[in-house]
Amino acid sequence: GEMPKDAARIVSFEGEVRITRAATRETILVTRETYVAAGDTVQTQADGRAVIQMIDGSVYSVRPNSTVVVRDTTSLFGGKNVRVRVDGGQLNVRTDEQGADVKNIVELGDSENQVGPKTDASFSADGNVGGEIRVSRGGIETTIAGETTALSENTYATVNNGRLTAREKLMQPPRPSSPANSEQIVDGGGGISAAFTWQDPEENPAVNFYLQVSRSPTFSQDSILVDRNGLGSRDFRLAGLTPGTYYWRLKETGRSGQVTNW
Repeated sequence: GEMPKDAARIVSFEGEVRITRAATRETILVTRETYVAAGDTVQTQADGRAVIQMIDGSVYSVRPNSTVVVRDTTSLFGGKNVRVRVDGGQLNVRTDEQGADVKNIVELGDSENQVGPKTDASFSADGNVGGEIRVSRGGIETTIAGETTALSENTYATVNNGRLTAREKLMQPPRPSSPANSEQIVDGGGGISAAFTWQDPEENPAVNFYLQVSRSPTFSQDSILVDRNGLGSRDFRLAGLTPGTYYWRLKETGRSGQVTNW
């Protein structure tokens, strides 16, 4: 009953998620499904994630340690306008079918990125200078200083100091080999150890890898046991584990300097 007209909705969340209301400057801790109005800021902490459903049906996933501002969410004469700015961290966007009168725009640094229909894309910000754009499905039209560039499926690009740079094929993350998902490792009497192995994605040999092992599925800072960047091999052994459930993830750096998603 309290949701303003045309507001977006936080439909799921985990960890610490906060909203700063533009109308009152009040900051609230999200404890239930709630709304996000134009001008509101959504912030996730290290263990926080939020999924926001916009008025055009698109889904915005705010990753941990991220700040996004909902700049516009309005409907007028059947058309719908959605505009969000990424100030820090990572935002994933998914759209389905969209009418010609729908505008879904993500601001990243000096760029405006109009997200097309049936698109999956992510935007990573490194402050106000710029960031990275990854398009895994569909397409985006990126406008900087009045010049528009189309980014198609499987494209990676960077925005840097008012320029669109480093357009290339999107690299896929490494492929974990073992241990398999939900695999049990039994202590044979000499202590518990795990051997992590992985492979390069097809057609994309890596220069190095970044491995994290955690006790938490959100990889919060206080739960990480292994935080190793620059690994040249494709395996890693961890000994001295106590009984429990562990999580691991990988990303890689390619020859061009492109870094994949986890």
